[in-house]
Amino acid sequence: MTEIKYSKKGTTWAIEIQGDSELEINERFYSFWNHGATDGEFHWLNEFRGYFWTDEKRFKKSLENIFLFKLLQDMDSHGEAGLMACKGLKGGLLPRAKELAKEALDALESSEYFGRFSDALDFQYSWNDPKETIAPILRECNKSGERN
Repeated sequence: MTEIKYSKKGTTWAIEIQGDSELEINERFYSFWNHGATDGEFHWLNEFRGYFWTDEKRFKKSLENIFLFKLLQDMDSHGEAGLMACKGLKGGLLPRAKELAKEALDALESSEYFGRFSDALDFQYSWNDPKETIAPILRECNKSGERN
């Protein structure tokens, strides 16, 4: 099971994903990536936690898309009866997907990790090459524990 937290850094958000395995975390990240939350990389903090950068608009839209696809899959799994239940709904399943996305967004907790180390992480969201702009001591460690 994964847990999602966020940290607002001005208009930019760091979305933290914690999980029990690398596979689980990667699957959650790729779900966000596929639904437009980010076009950036996932940054591993340790074997159970990492983050990616986004903004509120993209993250909210990705949640709406994720919930919409989940609702569509649920309806499809009920066969013809599930699909017929959607007919005639104003806006189809999108209004419900937006409600679920808002509930999920409202329930998100702030990341304690980013609160404590935000100064170091702010430097990493730069258009410059991170190796040129970040002091070596502040660089992330990759999964094997070596410095990048």
